[in-house]
Amino acid sequence: MAIKYGEIRRSTLKLLDDYSSRGNVLAPIKVADYNFKIQQVCNESIMELASTTAKLPKTLLIPHNPIKNSLYDDTSSIRQHIPSIDFSIALQGARSCFFEATRFGEIILEESSDGINYTNIETITVPSNTEGFAEYRRLITPSLLTNTVRLRFTGEFPYSFRNYVLYVNSWPTEDDVEQHRPWWVVENPSDYLDFNYAEAKDNYGQYVPYSNIVKDPEGKLSFWSYDGPMELLLYYWRKPTLLTFTDVQSVDDELVIDLRDDAALILPYNIAGTIQNSEEPNRGDGYLKEYTRKSSRLIQITPTTTSKGNLYKW
Repeated sequence: MAIKYGEIRRSTLKLLDDYSSRGNVLAPIKVADYNFKIQQVCNESIMELASTTAKLPKTLLIPHNPIKNSLYDDTSSIRQHIPSIDFSIALQGARSCFFEATRFGEIILEESSDGINYTNIETITVPSNTEGFAEYRRLITPSLLTNTVRLRFTGEFPYSFRNYVLYVNSWPTEDDVEQHRPWWVVENPSDYLDFNYAEAKDNYGQYVPYSNIVKDPEGKLSFWSYDGPMELLLYYWRKPTLLTFTDVQSVDDELVIDLRDDAALILPYNIAGTIQNSEEPNRGDGYLKEYTRKSSRLIQITPTTTSKGNLYKW
């Protein structure tokens, strides 16, 4: 069954001894202040449980088969632009590009019909307030599809660049242009909270444990680009859907708590204890200790793996 907010609200009021008086349920106006406090603390408590002892599992499937996927194509070594010494790559019929550069960078996309004389398509200037490497993706529309397109790193100041590539392929939008990095950066889902584990499905249909994944300090995931082709299954812990209140009690009471039932049912202890402590120091410690005890006894979800063992090296 799904636990609804109304059950949590009523249970919390009972713990606060403000649900009824002489056997009669108190009118909403009598407990209005508590109801507002319960709303705020309830969402905080839901997030706390989903981040600790009542994590919510979810899976992201990533088909991974990049266009350029060999070490031969690797351009990840950091190069430095020196004023008056340009560096460029060129490709006939190029339709898109990807690169990363630091501030003060000036990068020119240009085209030529004879491979000698080039005309400007676009000049890209990396803003001076850019921190670290900024990525750029561009769709290219040359005047003739047979023209040679050149990606040229130039400018009057020193700067660094890497992971540069020209593609003969186009994509629906610039955001879709394929990244070109040895560590493939995952676009974390909007509900992503934390990484759990990963598996890879190879061309033989076998799922194997996959460990070539790194997480940066900001929580963004990357995996080794030159693995595959494969289907990568990222198992992660998701954020809970927090409650959005209308302040119409009959409507709010029907909101479903986005936690497992066993976790949702202990919310009133944390809510009541937090509210009491806000009114008087240490008054709610008993409820908070009971909440901690119950929280620690929640059944932990054990990853369910489809792997048959590490049959292949990834």
